[in-house]
Amino acid sequence: MNVFELGILGLIQGFTEFLPISSSGHLFLAQKFFGFMPNLSLEIWLHVASLLAVVLVYWKDILNILVSIWKNNDPQKIGWKLALATICTVPLALIGKKILAIEPSIQFVGITLFCTAGFLWLAEKFRPQTNHQFTWLIAALTGLVQGIAILPGISRSGITIAFLILVGLNRKDAAKYSFLLSIPTILGGFLLTLKEVETLPTLNLELGASLVLAFVASYLSIKWMINLVEKNWLWFVPYCLILGLILQFV
Repeated sequence: MNVFELGILGLIQGFTEFLPISSSGHLFLAQKFFGFMPNLSLEIWLHVASLLAVVLVYWKDILNILVSIWKNNDPQKIGWKLALATICTVPLALIGKKILAIEPSIQFVGITLFCTAGFLWLAEKFRPQTNHQFTWLIAALTGLVQGIAILPGISRSGITIAFLILVGLNRKDAAKYSFLLSIPTILGGFLLTLKEVETLPTLNLELGASLVLAFVASYLSIKWMINLVEKNWLWFVPYCLILGLILQFV
């Protein structure tokens, strides 16, 4: 791949990984419409860039969680609840991976974008007026919901934040737990994909530029998303609906 294609893929991965519009769906469309064909080893590098962006944004929370696990002094057990959510994601993710061995159609991606839009709308329409805590049950259910995002067109951040808002978490905590949950999820996907490649590509100037773009775009999209969730993120609904509708006719 040339430097232009690598740069475009880096931007797509970075901006769409954490916005509620599905990075896998947009990467799939980039392959279909523009012929960009990232191999598995390139996808590994791009996800590492996104992972580092989450760590940079939430490093204080991550450090606090790790220290509380080590000292066993966190009454809310946030770290263990995130671990439970990750475990609950695995079965659905593995099933979805087998299903995706048969490449989905563009129309299928359009339908899943409709589903993402529906999740976002439901979260705003039916969110409770009272706030609830991040319980063990909510953590487990969040993990199951996250597993659905293996399907291209389903936004991981979108459906997990929407679900957490629907069950009563405040917007800030919903976004925080969703993004923190992305760390073990991306890391797990990284390790699974790593088993499927023989060698990683050499980190040259072109690939390095793509990773920097993915990292910067991921960082900016996380910050933007945190701000949008607390104010108004509903304009992603028409985006997903319009794109999904267009894909039904191409």
